[in-house]
Amino acid sequence: MADLGDRANVMGPQPIGRRLQPPAEMFAAVERVIELIMKADRAGLETLAVAKAKTEVAAFAAKIPSDKYTSHNIIGYAHIVQHYYVRAQVMGADGLAPFDFQIRLGEHQGRWMLWEAMNLSGGRSAWTS
Repeated sequence: MADLGDRANVMGPQPIGRRLQPPAEMFAAVERVIELIMKADRAGLETLAVAKAKTEVAAFAAKIPSDKYTSHNIIGYAHIVQHYYVRAQVMGADGLAPFDFQIRLGEHQGRWMLWEAMNLSGGRSAWTS
């Protein structure tokens, strides 16, 4: 068998790292994005996008079906390197279908910006409810 080096580092159970608490500024940015989605403020969403994501965010914003949403629910979030993925849902009254989406946020020049936005409504996948 090949020598694997210091086996103390690769054998047996691995320690579980401590859970990282996201910064409050990230959650404030998520709330701002959700607020813009609930208002169907397409221009506002586009101003929060980094340059390389402007067209993707514009296409996402164009698919927001209404400005009649009244509440929201953050379903989950994940941290990968310096970015956070957030899955959320906005809901409205009067039988308005919920709008499910996922966004990727990261700091850019000292400000939390959108790097990706994906509409998850109307389809079945591991990401939809």
